[in-house]
Amino acid sequence: MKKFLINSALSTLLLGVLCLSVSLHAHMMVEQHGTLNIVDDKVYMVLSIPMSAFYSVDSNNDGIVSMLEFTNNRKKIATKIKDKVVLSNEKSTFTINGLLLSPEASHTKKKSIEYVTITGRYTINGPLNDIKLNMDLFGISKKHRIIEITTINKMQKNKHTFTLTPQNNSAVIAE
Repeated sequence: MKKFLINSALSTLLLGVLCLSVSLHAHMMVEQHGTLNIVDDKVYMVLSIPMSAFYSVDSNNDGIVSMLEFTNNRKKIATKIKDKVVLSNEKSTFTINGLLLSPEASHTKKKSIEYVTITGRYTINGPLNDIKLNMDLFGISKKHRIIEITTINKMQKNKHTFTLTPQNNSAVIAE
């Protein structure tokens, strides 16, 4: 039990340091990109989504999402992600767990959040057959209406890259 508590405390500390360092340094994920790592019955996700996909977060409508606006709307952002980034198969829709949101500062607009890096984990109950990602979370500008995602299946040792757009917003990630 003591070993478990120590490991748990170290994991929590490491996660806290990672989150802090991400907000202070370079982007955690390349803009408009994502990865889905399939390990056993889990799918680990990292996505970089433009803040313009969360249009209601800019409460003063100045075209800039400040850290205060981001913080005040964190729950709204998380709910939209859960509704619009969905992993499923014919039998089930899987819930994202451990959702973390990391705001990414703009390189051009001072005090503005341009992207949010999303990390989370899905647990697949049953075989990894016909698992599909459906994403309906795109930004306003042309540049923000395309996302490239790489899927890595550790068990099968394969890698697949695909592109999602508002017109083509789903792909099979495990067959």
